[in-house]
Amino acid sequence: MDRFGSSRLRIVWTLLALLLAGVLLGGLSRSADNAVTAFGSPIPLATEDLTAYTADNLARVAYTMVSAIILFAGFFPMCEWMASGQAKDRYAALFIGLGQAFLHGLFLSQVAMFPVWAVCAKLTGSPFHQSVLNGDLSGLVLGLQLLLWATLLARLIKSNRGLALMLAFVMQGLGELVAYVGQFAPMLGFSEGTGTILTYASHFFPVQGLPADGPSWASLPLAIGGPMLLLALLLAFPGKGKKG
Repeated sequence: MDRFGSSRLRIVWTLLALLLAGVLLGGLSRSADNAVTAFGSPIPLATEDLTAYTADNLARVAYTMVSAIILFAGFFPMCEWMASGQAKDRYAALFIGLGQAFLHGLFLSQVAMFPVWAVCAKLTGSPFHQSVLNGDLSGLVLGLQLLLWATLLARLIKSNRGLALMLAFVMQGLGELVAYVGQFAPMLGFSEGTGTILTYASHFFPVQGLPADGPSWASLPLAIGGPMLLLALLLAFPGKGKKG
């Protein structure tokens, strides 16, 4: 696990998250008339349902933050591991390293959720609102998809890993476009059969629906297995050796 981050990093990360969560717990309050006060200053909110408004926005925060942490916590160590000249080491990076990368990202992302749970508890009355939990789960799935696609693209674009990382987000946008066309195919002039095919194909890309709705479990075999299979095929070929 030290390949993906030291114990000191995890300790400091946890302490900072706990500190921020404690500050938010002490600084936020909600009155009986749904008024929100942050560190003594009232916050005007143009909503009648503060609980739903807060949960929806926190779900989006969780979705974005968790997926980003899963991706960035594992991408560069995974690329280094997969650059090995030995095929067995490259496949160990895929099957063992991917699991370790996800576990490391899981720890960091869930610790980073402490402040989100704190805000959720103060403004909705429960730290584990269902919408926020769904956003967290969606972020975990999206983060794993992005990690797979980024490492896959890094095998194709060996001279610039940053470009491969950027293209992983382009793939996410492409997946959302395919999903949109598939959903509204008849209105866009396509047949229903084409819409069904595009909707199913969109699961291959790193894309999710609304964070508050949670991940689509039925699409996971294609969403995770598809890029894993492609990556396994690419790993059969040795990467670019390091120059001395």
